[in-house]
Amino acid sequence: ADAVDITAEENSELTVVMSYRSEGDFAQFHGGLTRLYAAKGAVIHLVQVQLLGESCTHFDNVGAFAEEGGKIDVIQAEVGGKTALSGVKTRLDGEKSSLVMDTIYFGDGSRSIDMNYVAEHYGRKTNSEIHVTGALLHESEKTFRGTIDFKRGSKRAVGHESEYNLLFSPKVRNKTAPLILCAEEDVDGRHGASTGKIGENTLFYLMSRGLSELEAKKLLIEAQFRPVTDRIPDESLRTAVMEYVQGRLSGLESMG
Repeated sequence: ADAVDITAEENSELTVVMSYRSEGDFAQFHGGLTRLYAAKGAVIHLVQVQLLGESCTHFDNVGAFAEEGGKIDVIQAEVGGKTALSGVKTRLDGEKSSLVMDTIYFGDGSRSIDMNYVAEHYGRKTNSEIHVTGALLHESEKTFRGTIDFKRGSKRAVGHESEYNLLFSPKVRNKTAPLILCAEEDVDGRHGASTGKIGENTLFYLMSRGLSELEAKKLLIEAQFRPVTDRIPDESLRTAVMEYVQGRLSGLESMG
């Protein structure tokens, strides 16, 4: 278990990278609490990569606060563990403060993933961007809750959230619950979700270039993760994430 407080003073910028890993194939538990405070004009980049083993439980929560012009930038990779529960709640308190959140997830076997993200807009002209992308195989399950909450006083605030899922089995369970709350006028809130199988035309094109069906599906999953993994500032960690996913995919005879 860990609790971490991160403070960026006025007009400063910092990057914090957290990597969770485990050794051995036995039951383990991780519980984490991270608190972020971005003062006026400050920027915090938080990168969290979860590569725990197949018998592990991961519970992680992030609370963030941004003053005027402060920026919270969060990257999460939820690709390990037997059970992963992740929550991020951000209060955009000052004018023109912002949140950018990018998450990738990967579910196979009977893995369970639960994500709950909340962006509270209090200041004028605040901005939030929440984007989640992932893939589900076998009998895995995922729940995503995304809430954009425009509080009174948040005029001209903008909040967008999107999710893109690839489903490779009729046995997966995928739940998406986007929510926009509004107590103020003159705001812009949008959400969208895209869920489905790989397009037959895309699959046919890749297979016509000499790839097997399984190789084509692996390539598409890796390509889907690249826009987020490329933003991880540590090269060795970027490599570790892709090798972890590739390792799990390499042992699959079927995506079903």
